[in-house]
Amino acid sequence: MNNPLITFLASYGPQPSSNNLYDEFVVEAAKTTGCAPLEVKQTVSARLEEMLRSETPISIILTGTAGDGKTYTARKLVEALSAGNLSWGNTEKVLEIPLPGNHEHKINFIKDLSELNERDKDDLFDDVRNSLLGRSKDIFVICVNDGHLLKFFRDRAEQGGQPLHDRMAQMLQEDQEADPEENFRLINMSRQTHQEVIDRIIDAVALHPDWDKCLGCTAFDNATAPCPIRLNLDILRRTEANSMRARLKDMIRMAAADGQHLSIRQLIL
Repeated sequence: MNNPLITFLASYGPQPSSNNLYDEFVVEAAKTTGCAPLEVKQTVSARLEEMLRSETPISIILTGTAGDGKTYTARKLVEALSAGNLSWGNTEKVLEIPLPGNHEHKINFIKDLSELNERDKDDLFDDVRNSLLGRSKDIFVICVNDGHLLKFFRDRAEQGGQPLHDRMAQMLQEDQEADPEENFRLINMSRQTHQEVIDRIIDAVALHPDWDKCLGCTAFDNATAPCPIRLNLDILRRTEANSMRARLKDMIRMAAADGQHLSIRQLIL
C-alpha cells in the first residue's frame, strides 16, 4: 500500500527534484499528492497581520537568508488578510489586494524583488519610494535579501533612492527593525530562534494527519516484518531527554553557538 504522504515528504529530501523546499512549489505539490502542506506555526505572521490591519498600517520588508520563510510569511499574510479567499499563484511575482478597512488603497506583495527585471523595478520604484517615505497610503510587503534590497535603491540613487539606501544599510548594520520615521518595518527573518522552531517542524511531519492513510496497510501492524517508515516515525515522535528529537535540538544549539545559521529550509530538509 502506498501512502501519498511518503512521496510528498520525499520531495523535501536532498535530491535534484526537491522543489518543495521553495515555497512557491509547495501548494502545487500538495495538490498533486493530495496531501496537506507542512504548516510550521510562527508568531511573525500574526504580528504582521495585526500591523497591516491597524489604523496606521505601514510597509513591511522581509529580508534575511534564503530559506528563512520570507515568501511563506508573505503568502500566509495574503491568506489571512483575504480570509482565505485569495491564494498567491506560482507565476504571480506581484500581487495586489485591498488594504483592510480602506479599499481605496492597496497592499502590493512582491514575492522576490530580485526576480523582477530592471524595467519592472523601474516601474515600481516611485511607488515603493513614496510608500517607504510616508508619502503614500498604499502599502508594500517586499520579500528580498539584504544585498538586493540595497542594490535596488543604490542603482536608483539619482531618482531619490540614496537616502533610503543609507537608512536601510544602517538599520541592517544595527539590526534595527523600526524605521526612525515610522514609515516601514525591516524584518530580518534570520533572527528567529530555531531551537524552538525545530519542535514545530518535527510535529508538522510526525503528527501530519495523512499518516492515517497507512491504516489498512499489511505492514502497519506486522510484528514479523514491521514497516521501517513507521518505526522511524515512532522514534521521531518521542520527546524524552534521550530521544532523537532532543539530539537534533542539541545539534542546532551547537551550530548556533558556533555561529552557523540554519535556515528554516535547511531544518525541514
